Amino acid sequence: MRLRDTGMGFGVITIGMHWVGAFLIIAFTLASLAALLLPSVIPGRGMILLGVLSSAVSSFRLIWRFSHFYPLPMAPKPPVVLIAQRTMALALLLGGAMLPWLFFSLLARSTAAGLPDLFSVFPQWVITALFWAGSLLVILTALVHAGAAIFGALARGDRSLQRILGRKLEP
Repeated sequence: MRLRDTGMGFGVITIGMHWVGAFLIIAFTLASLAALLLPSVIPGRGMILLGVLSSAVSSFRLIWRFSHFYPLPMAPKPPVVLIAQRTMALALLLGGAMLPWLFFSLLARSTAAGLPDLFSVFPQWVITALFWAGSLLVILTALVHAGAAIFGALARGDRSLQRILGRKLEP
C-alpha cells in the first residue's frame, strides 16, 4: 500500500488519520458535552489531551487534504453527491479542529484551569452558542457520514468504504 493518495485509492496516512481522527472527534465531542451537562464529570488532563489531539489530527488532515492528490470517485456520481460527501468530510475536520478550543475557552471562563481563552474578544454567549451548534453539527454530520458510507456500500455498490478501509481496488 502506498504512503500517499493516488487516483485509485487512499494512502496509509489518509486511512490511518481518518480512523484516528474519527475516534478523537467523536470521543472529544461526547466527553465535552458530558462535562457541560453532567456536574459529576470534571474535565481533567485526559480530556484536554483528547481535545488537543483531536485539533492537531484534524488540522493535519485539513492540510493534507488540500496539499495532496485526492482519489477520483470509483463510479460516476451526480455532482450534488460528490459535493455533499466532501462538504461533510470538511465539516467534520473543521469541527474536530475548532470544537476543542471553543470548549477550552468555556472552561477558561468558568474555572481556574489555566487554559488559554483564544476567543476572549467574544462574549460568553457567542462562544457557548458556537460550541453547542458545532457539537450538534459534528454529531449529526458524523451520523449522516457513517450512514451514507454504509448505505452506499450496501445499497448502491459504492466502493468508497472499501477504499477508506484500505482495501486495494481494481478499476
